[in-house]
This record gives sequence, structure tokens and C-alpha cells, in this order.
Amino acid sequence: MEMIKSVYPTICYIAAVCMVAAMTACTSSPGGETEPELNEYPIAFQSPQMESRGAVDDAQDMSDFRVWGWRTPENESPVPVFEGEKVSAGSWTYEGGTRYWMMDQTYNFYAVHPVFPLEGNETTVNVTSDGTFTINNFDCSKTGDEAVDLMTASAKGLIYKTGETPQKVGLEFKHELCKVEVIVKTGQGVTATFYEAYFYGMAVNGTLNLTSGKSWTLGSVTGQTNTPYKKVTKVELKPVSQLSLFDEMLLIPQKCAGVNLVVKFTRSGDNLTETIDFNKFIPEWSVGQNYRFVLTIEAEAITFGSFTVDEWGETNTGGNINIGK
Repeated sequence: MEMIKSVYPTICYIAAVCMVAAMTACTSSPGGETEPELNEYPIAFQSPQMESRGAVDDAQDMSDFRVWGWRTPENESPVPVFEGEKVSAGSWTYEGGTRYWMMDQTYNFYAVHPVFPLEGNETTVNVTSDGTFTINNFDCSKTGDEAVDLMTASAKGLIYKTGETPQKVGLEFKHELCKVEVIVKTGQGVTATFYEAYFYGMAVNGTLNLTSGKSWTLGSVTGQTNTPYKKVTKVELKPVSQLSLFDEMLLIPQKCAGVNLVVKFTRSGDNLTETIDFNKFIPEWSVGQNYRFVLTIEAEAITFGSFTVDEWGETNTGGNINIGK
């Protein structure tokens, strides 16, 4: 009987130690700190918002993105919470295990869409705690459904006081490219056969260093022979019909000096080649804008119709411009 009494306190002590250890493991945070379990709230992300229209129009169009995040205790250095983890579309849940809010600390979150690296794409992304995005060797040579819509987002200065209930983190994504589409069409009573088109003179790769401003460092400029924006086919265009030459192009914002469009077609039995200097109509493509250019084959002339910029920045040339007879 005395032996049972002497062992019982030892068993209780071991059980108590195990319980404390288990509670500590359950409430540990990425920074190594612990808080009472009742004060912990999981960090979650709400459905992303779009700043403007583009290839990705709304959250239903978005695929996964990567997120970076830091928390800063008072008078201390930032502590990483997310380091480029993937957030999955639909549920908007992230990989690597649940992170929890620490009360009375400042949180900053940064995100990049899409999830790099992509297949056949050498783009790399780095984000630092001060909100500097560096997106290296971005390539925009794909068109149509394969075009990559580069977007960034941030949610900064989030602080929850003890006793408050943290909300899901909202991210508003901003387009870092511009959208360009070129249409060729025929006028009333005109039939033409389209053969070739080349759109060249722009950089299709570069590096974005995004701090307080937006600064692209452009790569080499394409020539007519090496441009990815080309169409070689035979298409008969009946009166008042049209053809999108390169589908949708998502381009790096840049000046249009040296940007040219070459179109080859037949009209009334004549083989014709037209070269259009884009710099005559627009000096540069701006970030987040959506440009649509219409080239019309008329009976005796080629006209470059009023180009349009998407509704958040209405612009037009004021009328058709005669390219040549």
C-alpha cells in the first residue's frame, strides 16, 4: 500500500508535464512564440478583387497565387509568416500549415499571380519585407489562352488588438501589363484574302522592380523575323468581316517607337503589303490599359480606325487615318 502511494504523485507529475508540452505544441507560432490557445485565430484569405479588367476579369478567372507576409512586434524586426507559399484558387487556402494571428503586431502581406515558375517560363520572383517586388526575366511572348497576366497585390498595416476578432485578408490585384489586340477587317463591298502579318519592334521580356514606383527593365527588341507575334495563313475576308491577327497579347508597358505592323493580303487581284508605324498613333502602352486597334481594308485605301483604350482611360484618335492606296 505504501508503494502505491509513493508512485501516484510521480505519475501525476509526468502526466502534467505531458499536458503542458502538448498545449505548448498546439499554440506555437512560426516565429517560435506561444500564446494561449483561446487567443489564436487562423490567418485566412478572402476571394481576391481585381483593380481593372484584363485577361483576368474577376476572382472566378483567377488561378493560384503566391503570398509573402511578415509580422512586426513593437520595436522589433519583421518576422516572416509566409515565404512565397501557394494559395489555391476556390478555397483560397495555403500550403505549409495554418498560421495564426499574433495580437498587437503589424502585418504586411504581398502576393503575385500567377504561381511561378511556369512550365517553359524562367521567371523568378523575390519579395522583401519592405514590399519590394522583383520579378526577373518575365516573358510575354505567348498569346491568346496561353498569355500570362502578371498581377501583384498587397495588404499592409494590419493590426488586431487583444480582444478583437481578425478578419480574412483581402487582396486587390493590379495588372502590371497592358492588353493589346489588333483586328483586320473589310469595308462595305470589299473582299480580301489575308496571308501574313508581323507585329514587331517591342521587347517581349524584362524585369519588373516594383517599389513605390513601377520600373521595367526591358530585354532585347524583336525584329520581323524573330517576333513571336506573327500569323501566316490564308483567310478569305468577306465584306464587313474581321480577323483577330494575334489573339490577345499581354505586353510589357513600353514606348512604341520602332513598333511596326506588317500585313500582306490581296484585294481586287492585287498583292499588297502595308507597314504601319504604331508610334504615329500612340507614343506608348501604359500599365493596366487595354488597347484595341482596327485596320480596315477599304475599296481603294487602307484605314487605321479609331483605336480605343479600355473604359478606365477613354482615348481615341478622333477618326480614321488613311494609310495608303
